[in-house]
Amino acid sequence: MKALSHRLTNAIASLVSAALLVGVGPANTLAAGPKANWSNPLPGTIQLANVEDSGRKALVVRLSEPQGIAIDSVGGKMYWTDSGTRQIYRANLDGSQRQILATRLPNPRGIAIDSVGGKMYWTDSGTHQIYRANLDGSQRQIPVEWAPNPQGIAIHSGSGRMYWTDSGTHQIHRANLDGSQRETVKWSHYPRGIAIDTAGDKMYWTDSRARRIYRANLDGSQRQILVERAPNPTGIAIHSGSGRMYRTDLRSSQIYRANLK
Repeated sequence: MKALSHRLTNAIASLVSAALLVGVGPANTLAAGPKANWSNPLPGTIQLANVEDSGRKALVVRLSEPQGIAIDSVGGKMYWTDSGTRQIYRANLDGSQRQILATRLPNPRGIAIDSVGGKMYWTDSGTHQIYRANLDGSQRQIPVEWAPNPQGIAIHSGSGRMYWTDSGTHQIHRANLDGSQRETVKWSHYPRGIAIDTAGDKMYWTDSRARRIYRANLDGSQRQILVERAPNPTGIAIHSGSGRMYRTDLRSSQIYRANLK
């Protein structure tokens, strides 16, 4: 399947007027920041552009099948998974000093950064597990030992919990960051991307089979339908500061933006 192009941004002081883009594969995640736009960057690249889509330049090239991406705004690094090379990488925000952090991963998908705890978390649909490690890839652990088909993952540092979607169980799950107290939060037809609004204490997720975008409290209560008849919604991100939601769509190969209210 052809790689899907979409834009990812995050809150970075030195990049306040710019945005990150990544050409990714079909199971993608999206990380959004203070400003974002949408475009069609070349597949297999991570690019930087102004919000109005001018001055674009490639930051990281020669990627195989990049999937999830996450930003550590504290450490000034970007992290991404690549299911083609079966590796996890990181680099400076300008693309320099690219490093391989993990290798020989069956099928890495979503990735999230806990800047407070100094950990990275990622899902792997090949091993049916969720992993965490130090930000340099050391001391790898398996906090979640069985997940049929994990996709997106998000961290709520304030409550010390991780949330992930599983298209195998058709559910959204959460657990403490060490994997304890695992519970099912919500059933959904085919959940894909997930994002946490820490300011509003809400979770947002995409469902590619129901063709909808949902919002609910962090315990799954008071579910709302925000978007209906989306062709094939996949990645999603929330920027609480601007009160906006960003989502990717696999079928239309576009990124959409909407107000949260």
